[in-house]
Amino acid sequence: MARLHPTRLYPARTAARAAARAAARTRADNAAIWQVLALLLLGAALLLPTLLPGLAQADPRLLAQARRGDAVAAEMLAAQYETGAGMPRNLSEAARWYRQAAEAGSRNAQFAIGQFLETGTGITADAAAAARWYLKAARQRHAGAAINLAGMLATGRGVAADRLSAYRLLLQAQDFPGAAGVKGVLDANIEAIGAGLSKSQRDAATPLDPAMLALDGKAAKTASAARPAH
Repeated sequence: MARLHPTRLYPARTAARAAARAAARTRADNAAIWQVLALLLLGAALLLPTLLPGLAQADPRLLAQARRGDAVAAEMLAAQYETGAGMPRNLSEAARWYRQAAEAGSRNAQFAIGQFLETGTGITADAAAAARWYLKAARQRHAGAAINLAGMLATGRGVAADRLSAYRLLLQAQDFPGAAGVKGVLDANIEAIGAGLSKSQRDAATPLDPAMLALDGKAAKTASAARPAH
């Protein structure tokens, strides 16, 4: 069987890292002095956890918002803990806040907590739970989650194995927002999973809406039958 390629994307980026990348892209030899100073300040902010780990901590305002149930704040806080931007990395705290944002409906956080559960990052590994979170995100048209869920369906990790549903899910994911950014991974998985199907199955396969997919017992196969290929 051809090797599958899971997505390993950070679902969110901190403002500091995004600003640093944007500034770096626009920097020129004749940059204005304020641009140079901005870069220095951003660099210092990102280096602070390394140089002075005892002083770096979560932004108290962001933490307060997250504790009040703000999903956006929880996701931003989780991303900071995951990447170590502005504070020391703490993957268990990242998992905690991603879960809160995921439960509030954030598709990016649902994808992230799925990754954490699948790999046992900062949390006890649980493939079945990871698949359920990927499905929630895929139902919100998250391309990365659909790719990872398809890989689990194809191999039977945490879910009933269903290669045809995995293949059809990837066909659907081609039209998801952000699919262009993971096109190489998406195409590689379509080829790898499709290699285990017959030519007639591939030719007849239609995109599978994640809303038609369930993960309890044999429901994945039932979902495939619910929308027969024509």
